[in-house]
Amino acid sequence: MNSSNSFYDVLYADKKILIPHTNNNEEIEVFGPDVRTLIFIHDLKSIENEAQIEKIMVACGLSSKQYKILMPRPWNGLQNTEGIHEVILFGTKEKELDLNIQFPINRTIPFYGKTWIKTYELSTVMNNQSLKNEFWKNALKPYFGL
Repeated sequence: MNSSNSFYDVLYADKKILIPHTNNNEEIEVFGPDVRTLIFIHDLKSIENEAQIEKIMVACGLSSKQYKILMPRPWNGLQNTEGIHEVILFGTKEKELDLNIQFPINRTIPFYGKTWIKTYELSTVMNNQSLKNEFWKNALKPYFGL
């Protein structure tokens, strides 16, 4: 059988979408039914990063159940996730997701049926008030209607 068929790429269980990785040693990613935003960041392990992202998402009106923080990886296994509305890239390059496009910084761009927001590394944004303001005023505030 052809393993590239979308039927085999996305499995459903307990109303959660399971996304298999291409590397058999990696875990299967689970997105609950409430997840609407994917956030790509390089340093997942940082408690400080998680706290900063939580503050940003709360300011956007999202609860912790509505977003998922991920390490950058090819987008091809994630593109068919219909419940996802936004993808936020903190310092993540499009090439890391195997996307052949270049997004502008701190703007909302429709692509693959989702809204994409690319910005600088989280630590860079949080440590620079003008970058933080630009990210908020040009991307998050207008998109989330705040």
